[in-house]
Amino acid sequence: MNLLLSLFMLFTGAMTLTPNTEYYITASSCYVYEDASFDSQKLEQDENVIILAHGNKVTFKSQSGNFCLVKINSSDVEGYVYKYYLASNDSITYYPVFNASIREDSVVYDLEHNPTDLTVKKNQRVYLYEGFSGKEYTNIQFVTEDGTLYNGCVLTEKVKPDGVNRLLIVAIPLIAAIVTVVLSVVFIQKKKKRKKAKSGS
Repeated sequence: MNLLLSLFMLFTGAMTLTPNTEYYITASSCYVYEDASFDSQKLEQDENVIILAHGNKVTFKSQSGNFCLVKINSSDVEGYVYKYYLASNDSITYYPVFNASIREDSVVYDLEHNPTDLTVKKNQRVYLYEGFSGKEYTNIQFVTEDGTLYNGCVLTEKVKPDGVNRLLIVAIPLIAAIVTVVLSVVFIQKKKKRKKAKSGS
């Protein structure tokens, strides 16, 4: 399997995208972003976040780093998708460079945080395509048993990012909670001082 993934990555790196050419989405699902970054705003249509599915057709416009500006063929919407989600036909799947492992057997949730029938096994390699944070869920991309590339999420506590130890994972939400409390205390104290200043005048 590792050799297969490596070959796919080598093939992906050699792929050249042609402007104004039609390509297929190869991931199980993916967002469309306003800018060339996972931190960018997710595009919406009719107040719903746009999610492309495997086999959807898009027209490639240009490339910016690891993202491609595309036009969704079923609409006039243009936005950025991760370049490894594009292929010249819908039977090809390009695998990303995995950057994390799963700590223990875990249920996989869809992008709306609903449980699915899929699971990821202990030590299974996954790709954190939106990075790692202290949120309850972490978005992952992984290869299913039938070789499909699936986008979903798992509980953050089940994820072991490369180069990040467990203590840091526990510390991130704790630090965030402490910062929130400190800011709340500072805000309350400032509010009290303002009231005293007004009453004194």
